[in-house]
Amino acid sequence: MRIKGYKQLENHENEIANLNRVPRKIKKSQIVDENTSSKDPSKKKKSIMNGRETSTYIEAAAGEIVPDAVKTPEDKQRIIQALNNHFIFTSLTDEDKEMVADAMQLYQFMPETIVFMQGMPSKSYYVVRTGTLEVIVNGKRVNKIHPGEGFGELALLHDNPRSATLKCIDFTSLWGVERQTFRKVIEDMNTLIYEQNREFLEKVTLLSSLTSPQKDSLAANLVSYKYYSGQKIITEGETGNQLYIIKEGVVSVQKGTQEIAKLHAGSYFGEMALLNNTPRSATCVAIEGPVKCMCLSRETLHKVLSNKLQDIIEKNTIMEAINKSESLSLLNKEQKETISKDIHERNYKGGDVVIPLGSPCKSKIYIIISGRLQYAKTSLSYADKGTCVGDMYVTKSHGDDLKYEDDLIAAADMKVGEITKYQFEISIGGKYEEVVKENAATNVLKKVYLFSTLENTKMKDLFTMIRIEKFSDSEIILREGMPCNNVYVVKRGKVDVFKAGNLVKTITKHNYFGERGILLNENSICTYVANGNVTLWSIANSEFTGLVNDKMTVSMNLRIKMEDEDVELQNILILKRLGKGMFAKVYLVKTEKSDYYALKAVSRRKIDKFAINEQLIVIFM
Repeated sequence: MRIKGYKQLENHENEIANLNRVPRKIKKSQIVDENTSSKDPSKKKKSIMNGRETSTYIEAAAGEIVPDAVKTPEDKQRIIQALNNHFIFTSLTDEDKEMVADAMQLYQFMPETIVFMQGMPSKSYYVVRTGTLEVIVNGKRVNKIHPGEGFGELALLHDNPRSATLKCIDFTSLWGVERQTFRKVIEDMNTLIYEQNREFLEKVTLLSSLTSPQKDSLAANLVSYKYYSGQKIITEGETGNQLYIIKEGVVSVQKGTQEIAKLHAGSYFGEMALLNNTPRSATCVAIEGPVKCMCLSRETLHKVLSNKLQDIIEKNTIMEAINKSESLSLLNKEQKETISKDIHERNYKGGDVVIPLGSPCKSKIYIIISGRLQYAKTSLSYADKGTCVGDMYVTKSHGDDLKYEDDLIAAADMKVGEITKYQFEISIGGKYEEVVKENAATNVLKKVYLFSTLENTKMKDLFTMIRIEKFSDSEIILREGMPCNNVYVVKRGKVDVFKAGNLVKTITKHNYFGERGILLNENSICTYVANGNVTLWSIANSEFTGLVNDKMTVSMNLRIKMEDEDVELQNILILKRLGKGMFAKVYLVKTEKSDYYALKAVSRRKIDKFAINEQLIVIFM
């Protein structure tokens, strides 16, 4: 699409701004609050009922609310400390208390004024910021309340009558929150925590196989705990009833005095005690904190997953081992999942030989699902849970004569997944080295927007169709008016596009051209010239046609339509500005043909300043 008249966008945007000007702000002196206008604490809000004037009690009517009062760190700390001192707030998390503190308003009272009266309905909870108040019960002074102390907390639970009158001795300022606001804050916080928990569970590989309803149930039952550096989370030998998933920080796994592992965000621990109903087998300590753990109880896991937790953990361990393997990690997701399904699982007792002396290293891949593998002669550890054995030999084309030089035995009861070299190659779809090369090429092809919707099977077909063509600087690749017999993708370098002798755009890496021949059976409407040395992937139309799916057709047709449309700015209706970034402004526009577009406008000054010429598909003149 070619658009003229960029400067008019600025003028049009100014017109839109004029139509949408916001009203001027109202001064505080113009606001009258019926709850705070009375200077006399004994006065109450008046109303008319049945022709008679009556009074309505309003708590804290003698005080003045300070709008948008800013809390200092000391204010927040004082509020949270006051919350910690009362039982009704003990179930709140640190995040809950922060939100309650943020929701509090600042009230100011003159000396001798009343905050609330004994026997009247309750509404708010307060924390003293400055000043001193006296507590009066049945007309007698029974106590005083000082800065940092809270009072009136039961009002957040119900509107029962106040049990005392609170009167300011001197000028007093209070932080206060009403019951309705408090409840709304807690509801909002619970919703936010649930959404954060749900999002967190999506990132936990252990639970990746669960259905959405199962993850929803777990998210609603997650409990958050915070541990500081050096604090024990679980202790070896104790009874375990929870599964821990690390959200933040680092945890040290220790057996006796020895550290055997470090766990990071997304890792989990405590599962063995749940699966086997045995005491904890190790101690876990927070070492880089604070460490935040999300916990699931045995009851929750059983309720949501029934007896599938062990299957989930074992599948996750297999995938973890595959992803840790230097060679197996190069396989794609489908290939890894197929290996996981095709593995034969075997249980071994402590002392059983898992891999006999003299076995060919290339014969099998072993994955340690649980337990530990060790040398028979020395009892030294050979492989721990979640690791592969033999993978580096099975995936190589050499080393046929290598054999294991000792019996490898189970250190204790263990489970091992095994897959032969023959079955492994069936699972991944061919010889390892050839499959990995195809995977690498497929990963590159998927970066090309045109091919991003192709299935993996069709990607393999595409891989066999590609021919590599190289062009020198200024060499013509495709001339205007010539047949488009191929689709080209820029693998390396840049291609300049000319129409009627004018440069209209530059095509860069992973972009394509030549699609008109497939969709419209037309000759090229542009001339394509190598800008420097260029390497292209070329696919013949006759072959590529069989791969084209509906999404690709829509994408190519839309691009052709935009290329063919010749529009001037005065013929475009600019509906509104969608957004503004560092480099450009984006507008929603409509053409005379009733088509809608997002129009990005970039000033030439910014193009030059930030050197973003190559990032622009079209430069508007």
